[in-house]
Amino acid sequence: MDITIFSPGIYTYGAMLIGGVLRDAGHRVTLTRTPAAPAGSLLLASLFSTQHLLDPAVQDLIRTHRERGGTVYVGGPVSAAPEIVLGELAPDAVVVGEGEETVVRLVEEGVSDALPGIAFLDGDRVVVTPPAPPASIGRPLPQIPEDIGSQSIRGASAYIETHRGCIGGCTFCQVPRFFGRRVRSRPLASIIEEVKAFAACGATRLSVSGGTGSLYGSHDGEMDPEASSPSSAGWPG
Repeated sequence: MDITIFSPGIYTYGAMLIGGVLRDAGHRVTLTRTPAAPAGSLLLASLFSTQHLLDPAVQDLIRTHRERGGTVYVGGPVSAAPEIVLGELAPDAVVVGEGEETVVRLVEEGVSDALPGIAFLDGDRVVVTPPAPPASIGRPLPQIPEDIGSQSIRGASAYIETHRGCIGGCTFCQVPRFFGRRVRSRPLASIIEEVKAFAACGATRLSVSGGTGSLYGSHDGEMDPEASSPSSAGWPG
């Protein structure tokens, strides 16, 4: 299936990650930062700000794609309020929370109240299915665009993820709500492999996103100072 992933303005890590999952599931994936999608493709809009819900370019893209008979799914941090997303943009469905365990089934099977982790409209009624299980921290390499080196997000070509979840309770932060309070750390070798893949595509600088960095490798709230040491990656100390 031809799939276009639209990430407004910048290639977000989440959009690239979902692109990699769908690519490895056998689909043809194109990432774009501009509000455009071929008529024959399925459109995934990865939205990271509620301002996107009121952006005329985003609204027009989703409306016209559906009017042409296309399917549109919305995901990303805005899925924390699926009712608002459905009300403002009227996509076919919203992927709620982590998308890796949901998006492949949604793309291949379509909208169903039996599919965990989505929200959709049934007439005027908003249907929110039960949450999908937490995604596995092991996953394919992201779909990294060839022009990633041209991107600068506060000086970084991209932000990458070392772990998910946070035990904190900061009221301004979405991480515990979106990813949970249990910290799931990626193997250091997997992170290094990903960094090399970004570098091969032209990335010049990467930053780490997510919860508090010192929580990497922690268990039950207990820090592990050795988790990110050079020796844990097999390098000499």
